[in-house]
Amino acid sequence: MGGNRICQLEWILYAVAGAVLGLALHSQFRAGGFSFHDLTLLDDLFANGIYRGRPFWVTDYAIHHWSVHFTPTLALLLPVYFFSDSQFNLVALGIVAMLACVYFSARAARAGGLARWPALALSLVFLTQIFTRTVVASAHFEVFYCAFSAAALCLLVEGRGWRWWAAPAVLALGVRQDAGFFLFFQALSAALLLPWETAWDRTRVRYDALALAALSLVACLVSVAVIMPLWGGGTDTLAWRRWGETWPEVFRTLLAHPVAVWSAIVGESGFLPLNHSTAWLPWLQPLSALVGHLPGALFYVADAPDKQELWYYNAAFLLPGLWLASGTGLAWISRLPVWKGWGPHAVGALLVLIAAVQLSSHPSALVGPGRELGFYFNEDQPYRDYQLARAAWSRACPTATSVATDMTSASFVSGRMERYLLRNWQRADVVLVGESQTTLLSGFSSLQAAKVAIAGEPLFRSAGEIGHYAIFLKKASCRPPE
Repeated sequence: MGGNRICQLEWILYAVAGAVLGLALHSQFRAGGFSFHDLTLLDDLFANGIYRGRPFWVTDYAIHHWSVHFTPTLALLLPVYFFSDSQFNLVALGIVAMLACVYFSARAARAGGLARWPALALSLVFLTQIFTRTVVASAHFEVFYCAFSAAALCLLVEGRGWRWWAAPAVLALGVRQDAGFFLFFQALSAALLLPWETAWDRTRVRYDALALAALSLVACLVSVAVIMPLWGGGTDTLAWRRWGETWPEVFRTLLAHPVAVWSAIVGESGFLPLNHSTAWLPWLQPLSALVGHLPGALFYVADAPDKQELWYYNAAFLLPGLWLASGTGLAWISRLPVWKGWGPHAVGALLVLIAAVQLSSHPSALVGPGRELGFYFNEDQPYRDYQLARAAWSRACPTATSVATDMTSASFVSGRMERYLLRNWQRADVVLVGESQTTLLSGFSSLQAAKVAIAGEPLFRSAGEIGHYAIFLKKASCRPPE
């Protein structure tokens, strides 16, 4: 198969994968598959920057996001919100970021000597991994680390020099304050790859990998020990309390109890599922795979199940390094003399089989409790009910600038409005109380109790019920309908 034809098939694959993910996640969005945590919360970072001049401000919590996570790279996403005020923006951008991560990982495999046809099949394997779909469906910002880290590692192993890989590396480090911890190990894993075919000097590549590791370590220490404390954060070990109250204590305890750590890793952690999802391909580069998994140990020993089992976005920090090892390991295998020239074809066929098995074994990925990644075109009643309610209160209160509602409905509210949960209903101009939505973080024992309390507040008046929503308007902010 000619190189041009494979290149065309590659872009077709990415276009189809992007379209399928986009349709599935948009149907999920309209069906109420996302919520305030964390889609609306993260949308606030950008909407408050564009519409209210307060980038990275979280309205409901009244905090700056950098007091929780240092995320300067996310400022690159702000221009998108000039063109759309939908919260689906972040989901769509996450799909693009994951496709970029897959592209650069497959390109790195080609730099390692893997032929174009098996590299295309490897892209298919990456796209069908359950953890790939889980990261995309999480609607979180860690997926951008995946994209920038994969780009940096790809340009590094291609031997292009620091002038090429430095920019994506710095952007990867700015995705979260601890990103350098993961990129440090991934850079080391690149330095430990078995010999690979490249037009550039392999010694130079390894020196560059060590330089990237050093940069990552320094960036992590500065972000965690200097920048985060300036914002009042960076010291929380909530998910690792059984190991220590401070980060130094956590690491000392982990190093002092290797048996307990190993038991946690091979127990109910995400270590085995992650390796199963990669068909154990990274271990074709054993040293690289081992080093690439080391930062994952911090997840595997966590107390919180979402981190321990790599739910949602957590695998995004591990995929670039493991994918790099997979690609270069397959390149080495495909060149073994035993294949007698058929190595690329055999490897490509094997990868297609792996992708088929992955899709049949894990046809969907967990998006949230009780909801999996899939198509929900006939379940968009929550979104349609919200749109009816929005039209009603927009007519009754065209000057409203803020809305308070439940966890699920909050994800439908435009970025042009300040968003609050029901617990802060007194701060909003419009309050929407749904009949069948969650009471989580509402401050009320039931939605009926919320209706009674708000109806009894003299500063608010009822604007009736539309669909599944009861609408209340703040009198001082809204003129009575004419």
